[in-house]
Amino acid sequence: MKQRTQSTINALILTAALNNEFGITKARLARELVLTYRKVNKHCEELVDKRLLEYDAVTRTYHVTPLGTEVVKLTEQ
Repeated sequence: MKQRTQSTINALILTAALNNEFGITKARLARELVLTYRKVNKHCEELVDKRLLEYDAVTRTYHVTPLGTEVVKLTEQ
């Protein structure tokens, strides 16, 4: 399997979160993207710091911010 770059993984996380209208958990991200839970956690923290993802502590899910949606649209082009 090819190594994926950090930007590729970030784009995949944002896309997965965008495609789930009720948000997505870290465990589901790990399963869908075939990543370790630790890697998913690291990338999600970075995306939250960059304000591309937001975390809902009540439902324990991640949601894409409007800025994150713009980044996904740009990476798809």
